[in-house]
Amino acid sequence: MPRAKAREKKRFNSQEWIFPMLVVIYLILLIILILILASIQLSLPITTFARGGVKLCSDSDGGRDYFTLGIVTVGSTTYEDFCQDKLILQEYYCRRGNVAYELVSCSDSCQSGACQQAPAPAPANVTNVTQNQTQQNYTQTLEIKGMRFGASYYYNQGYTAKTLASKIVTDAKNNNITTIFFHTYNSVYGAFYLTSYSYTIVEGGFGKQNMLRELINAAHANGIKVIASIPVNDFKQAWVAQPNWRSKLRNGSDYVPKTDHYFLSTWHDSYINWYDGFVKNLINNYPDLDGVEALEGIVDWNWNLDADYNSQHNQKYYARYPSGVLGDANWKLFRAEGLTNLHKILINNTHTKGIKAYVVQTWAPKDNGSLMTSEEIRDGSGFDFNGIMDLANKPDYLQAELIWQQWAYRKNDKATFNPDWTAKARDQFLIKVGGRTKVIVHVEITPFGSYAPTNSEFETSLRHARTGTSGADFYNHKQAQDKNAWSNVKAAYS
Repeated sequence: MPRAKAREKKRFNSQEWIFPMLVVIYLILLIILILILASIQLSLPITTFARGGVKLCSDSDGGRDYFTLGIVTVGSTTYEDFCQDKLILQEYYCRRGNVAYELVSCSDSCQSGACQQAPAPAPANVTNVTQNQTQQNYTQTLEIKGMRFGASYYYNQGYTAKTLASKIVTDAKNNNITTIFFHTYNSVYGAFYLTSYSYTIVEGGFGKQNMLRELINAAHANGIKVIASIPVNDFKQAWVAQPNWRSKLRNGSDYVPKTDHYFLSTWHDSYINWYDGFVKNLINNYPDLDGVEALEGIVDWNWNLDADYNSQHNQKYYARYPSGVLGDANWKLFRAEGLTNLHKILINNTHTKGIKAYVVQTWAPKDNGSLMTSEEIRDGSGFDFNGIMDLANKPDYLQAELIWQQWAYRKNDKATFNPDWTAKARDQFLIKVGGRTKVIVHVEITPFGSYAPTNSEFETSLRHARTGTSGADFYNHKQAQDKNAWSNVKAAYS
């Protein structure tokens, strides 16, 4: 009996080790399986996130690969990496099962949705930006609290140029406004200052009373700056006097896309010389101007390749591109170059006199609220933001019109385009400028269709415009007065 019990005890002890050994073997096999799966996953070109067996997010370039065009897929929606401009890459990737994006500053260039060389380290506040969010970059110091003023709003109200200038300056001073952008030359009615320059006229009311001189005197006496805002290629008197200077359609007829606009060819030698003299005439007669602004220069109003086919424009294009085709990619670049050169004339002339140069234009958004690239705007309208910012002699200030109600109306989408969109667009604008010049954001109280900003909404957009930029500016004095919005201006500019 004792020997049998001993054999039974020994058998029992051997069985006692079987279960732990099976557990160890199972764990070893499980680890091997995990390692095999991990090695397979690392070799795949697509990063996939899934939950409960359902694929949530996939990225064709494997994650944040700045040198490969990638497409992120979430359900039935795709997000393709793209270049915001020639330096900034918007790189989509998967994060916790959803899409996110990162803004990357490419060291050389961004083309076709990928950096062309290793990216320079982007500022810390530009990375890890999740969907539908932006973060401010290239923060600037506020210098300009601006207001637009057009004298034509004040006809038949009992003002002289002197008394109107006094009123405008008093209202500016009382509401923390430091800079007045004065529409100095109307493309149809002429100069609001005294001039005898060829193919110009002096506006018959306030112009003949030298409104510009009265405004400069009153503003400077109160420490306020005056910026003269002038057209770039839109002058009726020159258009009427010199038919050969006119911007043309393909069939050779005049390009007239809109009433009261008279576009001139940016590549016509005689017009270029005339514009150079026009700018010089202004600054020579008013050397105490604080700045001159190039106002909304454009070649193609409707963005449909209608202009410009002026004979000199065509001849110069073929001289550079003998096998080129009118309307092709090179033609779009060439067309924009002509308008950029007119801005260069304004900038060089003003700087020679020690006067600041300003440039203003609308920066249009896409349907999702993100700003178009500079290249998209250039190829559509002929206005090249990057081309102007990359001039050796740059403008001192670049101003983007970011008017939320304009796009809410055009796209019928106030959910995307509202006063807070101003802040998102402002941040994108700062990134696109990339510190190349100082930034001003322009907003308005103007109604567009049924989208009429309340005074509170106007104040919100103006506050966003001035935050992190070198300046803000609004349109205009008359509307702020008529809508009793001075308290909102003062609060936003405090």
